[in-house]
Amino acid sequence: MTCIVQHRYIAELAIPQDSAHVGQDPVAALHNDYPEVEVREVFQGPRVCYPETDTCTLGGGDVMLVSATAAELVGIL
Repeated sequence: MTCIVQHRYIAELAIPQDSAHVGQDPVAALHNDYPEVEVREVFQGPRVCYPETDTCTLGGGDVMLVSATAAELVGIL
């Protein structure tokens, strides 16, 4: 039996000003296409939003800190 280990990476994803995800919940923005990607934090200028406990929506210029496999990150890019 072969065991394949999929390593997870931490990455920052910058939200462009004209992104279709502006105005969306950060978890919902990725969930349909990438359900296994975990949104850890969203940096909104000086504010840090924790999607597990805070309510926030994405804005242009925000940065999401996510945990994902290499394949998921390539797919998002």
